[in-house]
Amino acid sequence: QPRKFIFDLFDALVLLGVGGNTVYSGPAKGAYDYFVGLDYVLPPGEALADWLIDISAGQIHPDPKVAATKDQEKDDDDDQLMAITPRMMTEAVGKKGVAMGKAKEAITDAAMRREWLYKEWQKYFDGLDNEQKSIYEVPAETEVPGAKDKQRFFSQLWTQLRRIVLVSYRNLTAKLVDTIILIVAAVIISLVSGLPEISRNDNPSIEFETLVSFDQTSAPGIVAQLFKYAATIQQTYPLQIGLITAVLVGLQASRILTSKQLEFFRETSSGYDSNAYLLAVNIMATLETSVQIVIVALIAAMLREPVASWGVFFAHFLAMAWTVVSWSLLFPMVMPAENVSTVLGAFFAFFGLLLSGAVPPIGFGKIYGGDIVEHLSAWLSVTRFFLEGMAASEHRCLPEQSGWTVSEESINFDRANTLMAYRRFSYARHDPNATLYDCGGWYWGILPTIFIGITVRYLGFLAMHGFNRGKQTKKPVFHEIQKDGKCGILVVVLLLVLIGLIAFTTWLYTRDLEADYEYVGIEKWVQTGLEQNLTELRQTLNLTDRNVSDIPNLLEMNADLDTSALTRETLPTGEFPDEFANQPDPNVFEGTV
Repeated sequence: QPRKFIFDLFDALVLLGVGGNTVYSGPAKGAYDYFVGLDYVLPPGEALADWLIDISAGQIHPDPKVAATKDQEKDDDDDQLMAITPRMMTEAVGKKGVAMGKAKEAITDAAMRREWLYKEWQKYFDGLDNEQKSIYEVPAETEVPGAKDKQRFFSQLWTQLRRIVLVSYRNLTAKLVDTIILIVAAVIISLVSGLPEISRNDNPSIEFETLVSFDQTSAPGIVAQLFKYAATIQQTYPLQIGLITAVLVGLQASRILTSKQLEFFRETSSGYDSNAYLLAVNIMATLETSVQIVIVALIAAMLREPVASWGVFFAHFLAMAWTVVSWSLLFPMVMPAENVSTVLGAFFAFFGLLLSGAVPPIGFGKIYGGDIVEHLSAWLSVTRFFLEGMAASEHRCLPEQSGWTVSEESINFDRANTLMAYRRFSYARHDPNATLYDCGGWYWGILPTIFIGITVRYLGFLAMHGFNRGKQTKKPVFHEIQKDGKCGILVVVLLLVLIGLIAFTTWLYTRDLEADYEYVGIEKWVQTGLEQNLTELRQTLNLTDRNVSDIPNLLEMNADLDTSALTRETLPTGEFPDEFANQPDPNVFEGTV
């Protein structure tokens, strides 16, 4: 039944009983007087529309006190089912509407009241003059209006965008409160974490003899001690601020659908383009969240003072927010609105923590192990690429002597042999160029993050058309496929697009990038140098016209430069090779090697 302010707008009113029998038909404002004339009384505080509907259903009866003060007339038509006056109604059903046995057993109390109302209306209508009856005549036949042209997609998209902007403007205070909560969370986490700790006071206690005579067995332990001062973990801060931001942003973004879910179903049922609505929601949710995230990233960078570029903060915060909003727009499509907040918060917190790569037993070493963990981490954890990008960018800005990076001037250096690949960290295993010293940041995970968000949003598009179709007054998908073969082809094409997006995105985060340097190894490097020296010797001695076989082999002339002699044997502590026993200058030893 309509609300009072809507009912007051009615010009005409038709009340029908069971079977389509008329209880009242006429001006809306005249209904009250008509039923008061039948001894009905409107209880104080009750809505007029509710009262009229209850009367039409036979749920209430005329007031017996009013009926007792009036003369009762008896219907002389014995062929009718029953002729009941207001007084007889009161006697039949009692003051409280409970049957007292005087009504016929085959007629219930409500049926008796409705039958009496039908008769009363017929008597009232028969008593009208011709002029009064003219308003009930059937109007002249007119042509059925043609179907209106639907708005085009972009026209509906523009309308939806304007409406969402208007709703956001009206809820500006709530948006500001949400932004303030994000800012406060970022400030607290940044202040508690403090400035990044890049190195620590750690002086390795390694004997000189051990340091200069290590072999393949002792080398890993020695190297670990040498670079332990720089082996600091930069994962705690990205994990904390990433996880809190993801949960808060996700809950805020989901409200744009959960708060208007009923309106969405209603408009879709009315013929509006649901695709235009979903696209408008995606655009506005992304824009609103991006503004909030830029502010949060700016404040976090100011308080954190990162070693790398501030662009790292903006890029990775925005990329993470893109994925968070994508999931936040998917969940309302597949579950009731009242459950979205709980499930979404648990999803971000659980997978964002467990599969982030920063919490044992699933570290980046296991993520890059090539099994299912890498895929689960990439798709389900919104903090996985965010955390790795933030941490690797900080370490990439450390100098070469820290053990993390390699300078661009280094020649024939195996860039994969740095702390980046150390089992404790295992950052950037698919990017061999990540160890190159660069304070501009590391952005390898941005592109996979973007396409994960696109895939999840496309999945939300499919879910919108596959779930809750009954609420959109649409038949199930299988029914549509059976009815129209073209629908089945469309479904297959949409699923193929989804598979293609998943495959391409998976390739993005599993492919190994090409190294922009060539590591040839020490033996090949020495061999190449000897060949180059041989060429220069031929040119110097004017032997370019001689065959190579006629020129003495440099390897034979200097056996010490043979690549087979480059291996170092473990020496007893305190002993040196005989040829260096009388060489006090350490530079001689270094130069010969």
